[in-house]
Amino acid sequence: MDILYSIAAEGKLVITVTHSQEVADYGTRIVHLDDGQIHDELVIGSPFDVVDKQPTRYRTLGFRQMFRMSMQHMRRMWLRYLLIIFGSSIGISSIVVMLGLGSGIQKYMNHQITSQVNPTAVQVSKKTGKVSTAARKKATSAAAYKAAVNQEQVTAAKNAEVTTANVKQLAAIKHVKSAKLGYYASTQASYKKTTVTASLQTDNPTVLSKTIKDGSRPENGQVLIGRKLAKKMVGKKNYQQALNKKLTVKLATVNRKNQSVTVSQTLTVSGITGSDDTSVVVLPQTVKKMLTAKNVAYRPNFAIVQIDKLANVKQVEHQIKAIKGTNKKQQYNYTGIGDLIDSLNTYIRLATNVLTGVAGIALLVSAIMIIVVLYVSVSERTREIGVLRALGARKRDISHLFFAEALTIGVLAAVMGLLFGEGWQFLGNMAIYSLIKYPIVRISGAAMLGGITVSVVISLLAALAPAHMAARLDPVESLSHE
Repeated sequence: MDILYSIAAEGKLVITVTHSQEVADYGTRIVHLDDGQIHDELVIGSPFDVVDKQPTRYRTLGFRQMFRMSMQHMRRMWLRYLLIIFGSSIGISSIVVMLGLGSGIQKYMNHQITSQVNPTAVQVSKKTGKVSTAARKKATSAAAYKAAVNQEQVTAAKNAEVTTANVKQLAAIKHVKSAKLGYYASTQASYKKTTVTASLQTDNPTVLSKTIKDGSRPENGQVLIGRKLAKKMVGKKNYQQALNKKLTVKLATVNRKNQSVTVSQTLTVSGITGSDDTSVVVLPQTVKKMLTAKNVAYRPNFAIVQIDKLANVKQVEHQIKAIKGTNKKQQYNYTGIGDLIDSLNTYIRLATNVLTGVAGIALLVSAIMIIVVLYVSVSERTREIGVLRALGARKRDISHLFFAEALTIGVLAAVMGLLFGEGWQFLGNMAIYSLIKYPIVRISGAAMLGGITVSVVISLLAALAPAHMAARLDPVESLSHE
């Protein structure tokens, strides 16, 4: 009582609750309560002088204190929390690895496709209708019938012709870098006694230099052939020997006088592509020289539209499709792999999302485990909560204490999960690289950041109910908890 008296003399208010009159006589004022009601009030002494000083500022539990208290509790139960963190890390690593696998497969497929063809080059041709065969049906002689057939070929070639004006129209489309004319036809390729039906086209950006496995691109008077044609020329085992061999290309067509002619030109094989086909690629001037020699008109029948980047291919293709001709109908057809790559990427993303969702089940299980552990923690720390409340901690301070514990679990689980993910990435790539020569698992920085975010968010959500329960505990009952 002397200690309490000295505290009151320092200018602090001391309230003592007692049933002893002897203790009450130490004070300066006595308030008698009976069943919660003021029954009597006496002033038995002069009040102490109030010391003029700054009032004590109310201090709450800071994050550092809450984090330290959480770590102390986790150290006492280290095995339990280690298992929870390990379980959560499995879910995080599974999601990160699935995202990395999806990204790696998508890049690998795009790499394989773009290594064979140019995804930003679109081949455009005229959309033509059927050529009338009425003249052929009315023919009364073999000569008239042949002339009608020749006229049909000429009409078809004129209808399919892509002009300079068409190229300018295509080049004016947004995101188109350039547009160039090209020529395509079916032909006969002969080497010694071997004759093969082949497809002839002029050199263009769709023919990638990296697809040429032997030799080089064609120059004037030269031809680039497919691997299948090279094998038919000199044999399957030593098809590279077709380089520098003389190949005769024959083209059946109609000249300016509406007469059937066969255009023939002997060309030197300059290179062999890796594509397993019988295609032949020559320069436009080589085709012009062949046709001019037989008085045949050179009519380009397609254009190659070069687009600035892959992301704009689909947009440009839609604009090409939207162009109308004089008959108010669609004027052009297009051929490209932009839609194919876009669809393929969509399917890969869908599969990745499904696999990631399956892997996310582990996170759901870990969230349930965190909820259970925090509920147990509330039960174990009930007396500690009562002490904190008695010392002035607010309800929000108590809830923040458990949020700090959940945050610690989430961060540690994320770090361990990322380490596991990096380990799985290393082992997976090491096992697969010898087969496909490409890192199939590619965990990005965004996936890592997403894994950390998901881990922390799930841990904090799991702490909502236990933290709310802890904050609502009655301080008096908590202090008496055994």
